[in-house]
Amino acid sequence: ALDVTMLESNRLRLQVRCGSGTYIRTLAADLARALGTVGHLVALRRTAVGPLAVSDAALPDGLTEASVWSTARLLGHLGERLDLDVAACRWVRDGKPLDKLPPLMGQTDGRYGVFDDGDPVALLECRGGQWAILRGLPKRP
Repeated sequence: ALDVTMLESNRLRLQVRCGSGTYIRTLAADLARALGTVGHLVALRRTAVGPLAVSDAALPDGLTEASVWSTARLLGHLGERLDLDVAACRWVRDGKPLDKLPPLMGQTDGRYGVFDDGDPVALLECRGGQWAILRGLPKRP
């Protein structure tokens, strides 16, 4: 989505909601070219990445123990929690084909935070029945 939030003389402010791989600087140049002029970015601010927003962040001078997220908390925020047994977690960590892992069969499309007895294992994604490991985590010593 692209919303014009300010238009004054030769300045334009946009709010863009896009997926990964969108080059906002290129979008600005393309927009200027389409308008028959030249242009550049004066400022660029990322306000969200996936489900994480600037409002989730803490300023450095306001950091507290509660404002620092554990890997497990972040993983649970990024995907639906999925607790698997030790053997299934080893399967994921070994990078074996996820579509052959019985606990994943029948799951709907989406992102899943995989846990082994409370320990974070990986962030998985299923799209159209195709599974991918978005981020694998090492086993705690």
